[in-house]
Amino acid sequence: MRASPLRFFGAGTVFLLVVATRAAAGAPGDLLWAKNNWPPGSRATAPLPDGSFVATATFSGSLVLGAAEPNETLLVSGGLGDIVVARYNADGTLAWARRAGGTDLDAGAGVASFADGSAVVTGSFRGTATFGAAGVPSTTLVASSGSEDVFVARYDADGALAWAKRAGGPGADSGSSIASYADGSSVVTGLFNGSATFGPGEPGARTLAVPTGPSLGVPRGHDLFVARYNADGTLAWAQRAGGTEFDLGLVIASFADGSSGVGGVLLETGLGGAKLVVFGPGAPDRTTFTANVESAEADLHDAQGHMDHLNRKLGYANDRKDRLAAGEMSPMEKMVGGVSTPEGAAADIASAHADIDKFQPTVDAAKKAVEDAKDALEKARAAARRARMDWLACMRDRHER
Repeated sequence: MRASPLRFFGAGTVFLLVVATRAAAGAPGDLLWAKNNWPPGSRATAPLPDGSFVATATFSGSLVLGAAEPNETLLVSGGLGDIVVARYNADGTLAWARRAGGTDLDAGAGVASFADGSAVVTGSFRGTATFGAAGVPSTTLVASSGSEDVFVARYDADGALAWAKRAGGPGADSGSSIASYADGSSVVTGLFNGSATFGPGEPGARTLAVPTGPSLGVPRGHDLFVARYNADGTLAWAQRAGGTEFDLGLVIASFADGSSGVGGVLLETGLGGAKLVVFGPGAPDRTTFTANVESAEADLHDAQGHMDHLNRKLGYANDRKDRLAAGEMSPMEKMVGGVSTPEGAAADIASAHADIDKFQPTVDAAKKAVEDAKDALEKARAAARRARMDWLACMRDRHER
């Protein structure tokens, strides 16, 4: 039966939706099922080979999932907001649902699945947060200095907690997205403020730090991080990227060769004009970005300098012509300058004009490049400001729950 058009409900009503693909039964785009009791601000889902999937989000108060189904589950938040992780079967029925958190604000942001049916989740928690339930394996994480830290937790195929880890420092740190590898490891991205330790208490623990601000003399701002965790939850490695302002990793994907790709926001428009953003700091193949305006203005400066040189050559040629016509040029000047006749002087002038005409498009192009770079920078700044405001609004929304 062909699905009827979808209707979008008012604010606060969120539904899970799965549609058929060409590899599934039914026509492409046919509605398979929909659920409308998922928390507002839902974050992420991850598919499994059998057609089921795992989802994570943040909820407050009470939440009933799988109502009137065999696995109906009532979850009750212990604080301002808790993490929910749930697995749905291929037919849309609930397989299991778990909550995690404490008495403050905790949020699920990203989830990834493995072929064995297990899943890893990331997000943030404040104060303390307990993963797992009474009577089953559980882990309580404690945030650095009672602030907001990153969590990474793995759940078995039946919803039992395998492990939970934290990362962070004295500032606000959070995980945004996570991806899995065939060997059971995972890679996560997000942001940290000031400094953050990944794998605390482990032999391979790594502390990352935002570069020192040029005017404050102390670490400041947020950097994005990328960290890989082994299948048992131990840290494999952690790296940072960014400058001294606000940089955020939003999405991450894994590849079969063990590499990963990250997307996010770089906001480096503070004091002093152009800012520097570094990826792979300390590595031989590190990549740096500076504002395009600075590079374009440098090119224009070089072009204008060369044009000034060509105009001086034209001035010298005209001066030689006038002095030759007035009989003011000595035999030595004629020999050194290479001009001893009016025809030779005219040829020099024509050559100088030709050089100027030939180079003028380069100067014009450099001027346009500066204008385009300034326009692009303003658009990028506006987009970055919007992204930051969206992120701050999301954080405020989470704190108000």
